[in-house]
Amino acid sequence: MPAGSPGGLSGGPAGRMTVDGLGRTCTASHPLTGAAHMSRPTPADQRTRLGRIGGSTVDEKSFYAAVAERAALSKEEAADLTRATLEEIAGQISSGEVQKLAVALPDWLGGNLPRHGSAHPVALTDAVRQISRRTGLTGEETRRGVAAVLAVMRELVDRTQLDHALFQLPKDYRQLEAT
Repeated sequence: MPAGSPGGLSGGPAGRMTVDGLGRTCTASHPLTGAAHMSRPTPADQRTRLGRIGGSTVDEKSFYAAVAERAALSKEEAADLTRATLEEIAGQISSGEVQKLAVALPDWLGGNLPRHGSAHPVALTDAVRQISRRTGLTGEETRRGVAAVLAVMRELVDRTQLDHALFQLPKDYRQLEAT
């Protein structure tokens, strides 16, 4: 994108800086083609990429607010619970499904999912107990929160991708997500 074009910014010592829609910047152009050299998005840029819920875009704050509202938790509790829930689920499904789920989620949500070898599913009651210990929430708050995280994710990611991940878990996870 040439400097000064729509969506780009001009500036810098050489008078040429371009920023594209992905947050990549360019301060120089290719010597032969004149095309801008675009940098990779920084981790901060990736955390702000948006997902979709109900046909509209959603950022981190909106996602956590939706979980908080459905689970009757504070936004901070919802954020902690969301991270703990995703890490717990990722620890139970195969590394291939973790990778697919991470790609289906917005970068700010899927980028930090732990990678491992094979699937090691545990009963929902054990997972809720572990998440409850991590977050300091009661068992009932945690159970409601996990259901809220799964429901909001259902609206955010491709249904098939979430189903693939959940089918590696005991059926009580899918039953909880359906409530």
